[in-house]
Amino acid sequence: MKSRKILGILLAMLLVISLLPMTALADEEDYTNIDEVNLEITAPKEGTVVTAELIGGEEEYDWDTQSPKPDVNITDSDSHCHIYEDEEINARYWVDPENESLYVNSEEDPYMMGGETYYAYVSIYAEEGYAFLDEPIVNVTGGEVYDVIPGVVNEDDVIISIVVIIAVNVKEEIIESVDVTITAPKCGTVVTADGYDEPIVRGKPGVHYYADTQSPKPEITINDSDALYDLLTDEDGDAYSYWLEKKDEESYELYVNWEEHPCMVGGETVYAEFVLAAKGAHFPMPEKAGFGEEIEINLTGGTVVDYMVEGNILFVLAEVEVEHIEGEPVTENVVDPLCLEDGSHENVVYCDACGAELSREPVVDDQLGHDWGEWTVVKEPQVGVAGEEQRICKRDPSHVETREIAPLEEEETEKPTEKETEKDDNPQTNDNNNMWMWIAFMGVAALGIAGSAVYDKKRKKD
Repeated sequence: MKSRKILGILLAMLLVISLLPMTALADEEDYTNIDEVNLEITAPKEGTVVTAELIGGEEEYDWDTQSPKPDVNITDSDSHCHIYEDEEINARYWVDPENESLYVNSEEDPYMMGGETYYAYVSIYAEEGYAFLDEPIVNVTGGEVYDVIPGVVNEDDVIISIVVIIAVNVKEEIIESVDVTITAPKCGTVVTADGYDEPIVRGKPGVHYYADTQSPKPEITINDSDALYDLLTDEDGDAYSYWLEKKDEESYELYVNWEEHPCMVGGETVYAEFVLAAKGAHFPMPEKAGFGEEIEINLTGGTVVDYMVEGNILFVLAEVEVEHIEGEPVTENVVDPLCLEDGSHENVVYCDACGAELSREPVVDDQLGHDWGEWTVVKEPQVGVAGEEQRICKRDPSHVETREIAPLEEEETEKPTEKETEKDDNPQTNDNNNMWMWIAFMGVAALGIAGSAVYDKKRKKD
């Protein structure tokens, strides 16, 4: 820092020499204060060689011949100041950050810009009637203010010029999106933290928590191996990632539990905060990249609630998907199927740790159909009149099926033939085949005839 001050003083001395005639006219002027200056600086592309012509000894350089020079512009049209330039001196220079000297290379040893942070010195001069009464606010697009040094002071101790040292990255890329995965511990895991003087349960107001001792921490994975960002860590290598809980609609607190009051992760919404940093994002500027103000965050395993960009640091607040422990499915809301109607039930899976419902699957149970008993006659059939029989469902006695039994038919008799009509009118039987019966009948008939004859003769004699 001392050498930078010396270099600033040298620059100021050069300006004093060139501006002495101008400052002499300002003895009794009233000055308007310039409080803020907005600058835009553009570094040369990576690989550009910075050179300068030698004008004296090996360590003396003609600053005005340095090439390329920083491209610096004042963005406010009414800023009442300008970057100092005249025919003899051009107060814009690249500076080597390693030895804090003028950034120059000879043809035998060219130094290509790229991959590192560089410094630029810019001299700004106030217009007539204006002055930098105090150290002003300097905003830089394309770089970061490293220091502001007073340049020329007139006889009234009024600063009429300043020297701004700007840290510039010639390879800076704007990170427009990040791609990370967050993995929550399994449901039932107890979140604790060490280093407390007394038991503290979940975000007690006004108490400082040792976030780096929180256990377990959210597990954050950068999905892109070539990403220009990484998890921000402290000196001990601990990542700035924490479990949080929602205090109210707009605020969150560190999620901490004491051993006497453990709180298991799960069963409620869980939040996590983690911090990403552009690689090389330490002072004064990142070596490779910086986050854009509008950034796309692709988060697997959670949903982004809010984020904030501060320079080259990205803070992300996410609602996390807790990994629950699936229990065995249970059956709920059972509706039994009937003979002609479908039934239903739901297969439900709950978390074994917190009891949260994880899934609910509706299932249709097909209708059973009838289970019929045997047919039973309930009305006997008659000649010319149908009968009836029925069967009853074993599952539901109200389900009865009936069917008809065909009526009985009359029996038909055979008509006699001509030969049969010539015979005795007596009905024919099967007795013709019993000869002994006929002989007996004939004998009895003969005896009857003989007895009748004898009886008649006796009557006549008498």
